Amino acid sequence: VSGDVMVAFLQAYTSDPITSAPSGWTQAQAVTDGQSIGYIYWKLAGGSEPSTYTWGCSANNDQSGCILTYSGVDATTPVLTSNANAMGAVNSTSGISITGVTLSAQPALVVAGWGANSSGIVTIVHGSLSGFTNRVEIKGGTYGSIYASDKPFTATGATGNFTTTVTSGASNNLIGLAIALKEASTGYSL
Repeated sequence: VSGDVMVAFLQAYTSDPITSAPSGWTQAQAVTDGQSIGYIYWKLAGGSEPSTYTWGCSANNDQSGCILTYSGVDATTPVLTSNANAMGAVNSTSGISITGVTLSAQPALVVAGWGANSSGIVTIVHGSLSGFTNRVEIKGGTYGSIYASDKPFTATGATGNFTTTVTSGASNNLIGLAIALKEASTGYSL
């Protein structure tokens, strides 16, 4: 729908990075831990959008991604801020944490997620991310997982980090992703 904001979370091997984005998509973040790369892209929808989008990459090697579409986002300044961080080695006994964002306006909606590209697929407990609603959980067959959740915030300032737990698997290359969207007067919906 024209005026909606689309958010894409993508992950890829460092040796097979994203090389191009579809027309109109803006890269908000890219971070690597030496083995995988996590990306955040966003786009303000126009009057006519395709049913699929394709990002270019140097090889087809277990990339994963998702697109979430939100209505009720401020069309003039849809993105307040974004952040991405490499988390290093995690396993079933450790928690994981996405570095939080600082909100300059309210209300805002924070979309947070994780990308993993490892032979030990990580199972993340979304419910343990307080106040967030789970939206996407894609686990690759051998490699590549992507997770996304969102939560409204009603105050400006630092959100604090977003922390959750891991129940199984291990990864030495987990990426955290977060983007804050500014709400229009009509309120959000997915």
